[in-house]
Amino acid sequence: MWAWLGRSAAGVATALMVVVVGLSLRALAPLDTLDPGPVSGVVVLRGDPEVSFGGIEVVVADGDRRLLASIDGPSAGEVAALRLGDSMRVTRTDTAIP
Repeated sequence: MWAWLGRSAAGVATALMVVVVGLSLRALAPLDTLDPGPVSGVVVLRGDPEVSFGGIEVVVADGDRRLLASIDGPSAGEVAALRLGDSMRVTRTDTAIP
C-alpha cells in the first residue's frame, strides 16, 4: 500500500508540474509578439511594475495590444507605486527600439 501511495504522490506531483509549466507558457505567449510602435494615450497595467536596469518595466494593454513599457527617470517612481489593473497615461518619445 505504501508503494502505491508513493507512486500516486509522484504522479500527482508530475501532473501538477506539467500544468504549472503549461499555464506559465500560456501567460507569457502574448509577450512573444511585442512589436515596437507609437503609443499615446491611457493604458492599463497587466502586471505589477518590476525594477529592471535602473528603471521600471511593466506589461500594459493598449486596446487589444499588449506592450512592454520601460520607464526611467522621475516617472519611474510614480509608476512603481501602481499595481495590476491601474491605468496610466503614456506617450512614447523614444524611437531607438531595434
